[in-house]
Amino acid sequence: MSQFINQTIKKAAEQQGGQIFPFERAKKLCDRFKAVLSDYLGNLEHGGYFEARGILVTGRFRCGKTREIRSLLNSYADDPAIMPDGRPAKFVHSTLRSTETWKDIGSKTAAAPSFPIGPNTRLNRTEIWEIVVREAKLNGVVGIHFDEVQPTFAGESELAVRQILDDFKTLMKFGSEWLLILIFSGIPKLDDYIHMEEQLYTKLDPVPFPDIDHVDPEDPDDHDHRRTVHEIIGSYALSADLAPDEGLATLDFLDRLIAASAFRWGLMIEIVQGAISICKTAGSTTLRHEHFVQWWVARTKSAPAASPFLHSDFQTMYRRDHPLLPQIAG
Repeated sequence: MSQFINQTIKKAAEQQGGQIFPFERAKKLCDRFKAVLSDYLGNLEHGGYFEARGILVTGRFRCGKTREIRSLLNSYADDPAIMPDGRPAKFVHSTLRSTETWKDIGSKTAAAPSFPIGPNTRLNRTEIWEIVVREAKLNGVVGIHFDEVQPTFAGESELAVRQILDDFKTLMKFGSEWLLILIFSGIPKLDDYIHMEEQLYTKLDPVPFPDIDHVDPEDPDDHDHRRTVHEIIGSYALSADLAPDEGLATLDFLDRLIAASAFRWGLMIEIVQGAISICKTAGSTTLRHEHFVQWWVARTKSAPAASPFLHSDFQTMYRRDHPLLPQIAG
């Protein structure tokens, strides 16, 4: 057993790692996925002219987009639809970076259906994407999830952006050797980019991932999302064999956790998991307020009193646009 492994933290991570809270957004994403895939396979069975559809998932960083999509596609891989030729219809992932060209994207995507292309290849972009389509067809790949798409467009001219969008559109249009369902995910700015190519935009079913709703402290009945946050705390605590302290159910604490999360569901779950890890390491069986403070201090190197879990003016000091960073209003 390695001296560099904390077994308590490792076990806590194992207990929580595969846990996915059943958000309403997951159901909406699954519904759109079913509709798009069913339409594709129905048209494939018919054998006539058709164009593939896709999905556009947008939400701010650390809201949980990638986790939800990967969870959906992993579940689908365990129970795949069958194509008319008897093969399972597969989906693959490709995560993009800001420095990548359309040729780079093609090379990375070709590797997903198991056809790696070396970085020094002499193939041009058209030849590479012909390989992508060919290998997708041979391997029964009917869809590709492109994650964090917006960095690809950052700093590019409008002409370059339109060209990349047109190339994406071509993968979904009749005339391609093998039509592909495309799932794009990224921050809300991605919606603006894709809107530049109307034909592509109209082929994509939008699935926005909203923030945690802002809670009005003057309206004690405005706590639907507070209730969900409370359920998440309880769910993750119980999965780690912990009892949540009663103080974690107060509206004050829930508002503080929401502010600490910059109103982002993914970050909020990360904070809860971090507090649970600290609780387990301390040998406690009850998840308490202090464990959240300790997580914040360890993560941000700030003083405990400056954390959103203790600061009196936390709603002003911690803003939506600056996760984990204080911003004092002028």
